[in-house]
Amino acid sequence: MAIKYNTCIIGVGRIGFSLGFDKKREQPASHTMALKANKNINLCAACDTDLQALELWHKYNRKSNVYTDCDSLFAKETKRLKRKLDIVVIAVNESSHLQITLKAIEYEPKLIILEKPVALNVKDAQIIQNECKKHNVKI
Repeated sequence: MAIKYNTCIIGVGRIGFSLGFDKKREQPASHTMALKANKNINLCAACDTDLQALELWHKYNRKSNVYTDCDSLFAKETKRLKRKLDIVVIAVNESSHLQITLKAIEYEPKLIILEKPVALNVKDAQIIQNECKKHNVKI
């Protein structure tokens, strides 16, 4: 029996989801489509502040839970799964990377996949790196 990694995605806009429908791009072109193509991934939840994008994502991912804020996602999914999330994919605007990545690190997933650029500046990147080391989270 294959291991299933409980995975969530934060940000279901272009790279997070909608590029998966672009017929001119090599597929999978979005994080969602790449995750769904992997039989070892359980895409259990997504989060976005854009309600329309989140609604559309949920239409194609009915078995997954949706949230409008990452605090709720992390708290409720950790409680529901009775363990930490394995993988957190962060595909939000880079101005939000630091805040959301630090929040994800607090919940100590095994891996964070962070869309580029990792941070707006070297100082923010160093903060992320230090917190990852402190909490033993790979990024």
